[in-house]
Amino acid sequence: MKKQVFLTKNEAQTKRLAGQVLKELFADKANKKAKILALEGELGAGKTTFTQGLAKALGVKEKITSPTFVIMKRFIVNAAKLFPERAARSGASRRVSIENLYHIDCYRIQSPKELSALGFNEIAANPKNIIIIEWAEKIKKLISKDATWVRFEWVGDKERRISLKNF
Repeated sequence: MKKQVFLTKNEAQTKRLAGQVLKELFADKANKKAKILALEGELGAGKTTFTQGLAKALGVKEKITSPTFVIMKRFIVNAAKLFPERAARSGASRRVSIENLYHIDCYRIQSPKELSALGFNEIAANPKNIIIIEWAEKIKKLISKDATWVRFEWVGDKERRISLKNF
C-alpha cells in the first residue's frame, strides 16, 4: 500500500495539490473503470477546496460547491486540459478519456444503499468517469479497493496534512 503525505498552508496550495494528484493518478494507467478519490476528514478541513482544484485541473467551468443537499453533481470535463501535450500530439488524449466528474457528498447519507439507488455502481463502472467522494467513510463498502483515499487533518490554525493511500 503506497502512501504520500503533504502539508498545505492555504486554499491555493490545496487546490494546486489536487491538480498534481490528478496528473499522477492518470500518469501511466489506462482506465478500466472510473477513478475514485475517497475523501475523509473533519468539517472544514479542505475536502471541497481540494475538489475545486481537481475540477479546475479538469477544465470544469462551473463553480464547485459541496453537494450536501443534492448528494451528487455531474460536471463535463475537458481531458485535453489535463494532458495538453497528449492532446496536441494526437488530437485527443488516448490514455485518458475522462468525460465526467461526479462530485458526491455523503455527509447526509445514512446507508450505502441510498447511493446505490442513485446509480453509483454504474457510474463507478464507467472508465470515462472520475468520482470524488466527500465523507467517503460512510460508504466504504461501495468503494473499490483500488480507490485513492485522501485524508485531511488540521495540524495548526491554517496548516493541513493531506495523506493519500493507494496512490
